[in-house]
Amino acid sequence: STSAPYGSWPSAVTAKFITTSGVRIGGLGCDDSGSVYWLEGRPQEGGRQVVVKYAPGAEGASERGAVDATPKDANVRTRVHEYGGGAHLLTPKGVVYSDFKSQRLFLAPAGGGDAVCLTPESAWPDGQYRFADARLTPDGRHLVCVREDHSPTADAKPSAVLNEVVSVALDGSGAMTVLATGADFYAAPRLSPDG
Repeated sequence: STSAPYGSWPSAVTAKFITTSGVRIGGLGCDDSGSVYWLEGRPQEGGRQVVVKYAPGAEGASERGAVDATPKDANVRTRVHEYGGGAHLLTPKGVVYSDFKSQRLFLAPAGGGDAVCLTPESAWPDGQYRFADARLTPDGRHLVCVREDHSPTADAKPSAVLNEVVSVALDGSGAMTVLATGADFYAAPRLSPDG
């Protein structure tokens, strides 16, 4: 055996091993059919966040019995309030999510297929708007969510960022209606049961 001063011996348990060996799980939810979904943080994929569906026995299911519900190139994160949160929503049509790179909203259809951009590039430049905390309207045609406007160049100073609650059409047109504005901070908008 070799003697070494306390704390100076080599160890197989490194900081890198600890931070890259596990998958972080959060954002647990169920869709209308009772299927279970959650958000996985995958350090081995550069910290990418992926919405997954519990489907043990399905082709490609992970050791946790899950399959990806969002595309392989998607990173489900939002930068609203700079700390994120509320980056996805389960709907009867599929998973609505905020993509970290562009901060645009997408719909990953429930039956599979290509994700649809709900806030298309033709409407405004990447990074101008950020979205979080979405809820579906009772008619299923719109989302109500927090939106931050960081200016068309996406470089607004923090004091110039405009916080609002908006309605976003789910038809892919990018149509939005401002429902509330003027406050410094909005979070977790909810709809009244009577609409």
